[in-house]
Amino acid sequence: MTYAPTNLAITAGQDVAFVTCEVHCDGTSAGPLDFRLTIGLERQDGEWVITHEHHSMPTTEERFIEQ
Repeated sequence: MTYAPTNLAITAGQDVAFVTCEVHCDGTSAGPLDFRLTIGLERQDGEWVITHEHHSMPTTEERFIEQ
């Protein structure tokens, strides 16, 4: 599989950081996949550790899309 992140945004403090991006994934058995990714990190003993990860799929339902 290949992953291609875009629109990467990083917000970092002294000991906490958040990363958001959109990801296009190729090579899945279901075909191409697009999703949003948010990762929360915490500095522990001088190392950045992922403490939270969230994926979500953009909706294609008309009722949720702004006109």
